[in-house]
Amino acid sequence: MKLKPDEVTCITKISHEDPLIKQRILELLQLSSFERRFELNIWMEQLRQRKASDNLLYVLGILFDDIIAKKVLTLINNHHD
Repeated sequence: MKLKPDEVTCITKISHEDPLIKQRILELLQLSSFERRFELNIWMEQLRQRKASDNLLYVLGILFDDIIAKKVLTLINNHHD
């Protein structure tokens, strides 16, 4: 699966806007596939209950895909502030 340009923009924007969210995403991306999906489910449900933005939930949702998760990890790690 390929990251779309709008997804890259969304991921980059979210990771810049909130360092805590960026850190949590990086932590999740370093987990095994099973653990990442498990933790994503929990976190996304908590965020839904808190009425988090659709953009954040969208970005987290695409991280269920293993290939995209690896690409996002590389993107975040290689992106300089």
